[in-house]
Amino acid sequence: MTRDLELKPSLAKPLGQYLVEAGIITSAQLETALEEQQQTEKCIGEILSARGWVKQETIEYVMKKIVLPEREIGEQKFLDETLFQPNNRFATSQNIYLSPQKIVRFLLVSAFSVIFLCVLVQVSTYLLPGYPLQDTLVSLFNIDGEQTIPAFFSWSLLLFCALLLGAISYSKKINREPYATHWTALAIIFFYLYLDEAIGIHERIGWIVTDKFKPSGFFYFAWTIPGSILTIICFLAFLRFINSLPPKIKNLFLLSGGIYVGGALLVEMFNGYYKSLYGDRSMYYALTAVEEGMEMLGIVTFIYGLMTYISSSMKGIHLLVSIPAKKVKS
Repeated sequence: MTRDLELKPSLAKPLGQYLVEAGIITSAQLETALEEQQQTEKCIGEILSARGWVKQETIEYVMKKIVLPEREIGEQKFLDETLFQPNNRFATSQNIYLSPQKIVRFLLVSAFSVIFLCVLVQVSTYLLPGYPLQDTLVSLFNIDGEQTIPAFFSWSLLLFCALLLGAISYSKKINREPYATHWTALAIIFFYLYLDEAIGIHERIGWIVTDKFKPSGFFYFAWTIPGSILTIICFLAFLRFINSLPPKIKNLFLLSGGIYVGGALLVEMFNGYYKSLYGDRSMYYALTAVEEGMEMLGIVTFIYGLMTYISSSMKGIHLLVSIPAKKVKS
């Protein structure tokens, strides 16, 4: 049994191409506008209007009467050709549409289940010392470890984010839409976070900082120092991009970032302060569970924001899982 995950870019032509074909602007004007778009990342219609080449009313009319309807036609054509052609392999397949709500519901249940099992295993070591398979379960569900089930779940979420961001970035680039570079940068950042979660890059950086500066207190985990600086830099660099997003997506991105950073940095700093004073006591593991839980919740919220953006603002992208049916012998 195979599963195919397909992301199809929009089949409609860009706005500028329609305007050239209609004789409203010239090819040279379009090229000039596209060059400016690469530098400013403004919408192509905004650039053409600002230069006085096309009235804003004309742009809105073309978008409403031509561009958007043709995008809907292209979307329907894709569905017809993909799903309903008798000779198409999808025609005899079981097709599952991945809605943001269903995926997030599944991920939330999975995240809370992982955290619950981690806490349960940790508590059991105090209440039932020496029970069968204790060492194996502790190593598998060590919430503070690297090669463990919670770590695997966390970096899987980050990798999924990177893939979604990469798909959005690809669509933005081929359609020459604004902020394509920001989407690409986000994809790279989340791929780095995936690698970091998988192999513990930030911890290795922390060891270097610790050896050199001997931090203590809230900065006991030394990686939080460069981590805090990079977080502020990234926020300022992406502030304009965030403000350009639809209100719902913007709020989801800010909420997810606040939850994730709150766990990864703030709770980690408080946890470091506690550990520097009292060591690895039960409260340390409780705070670690809160930290990891907040990180997972933040990533899941971000995934919900990404998938909502894809489904609402990028109707030319289809997220579909197809399970081919077994052939019936005649």
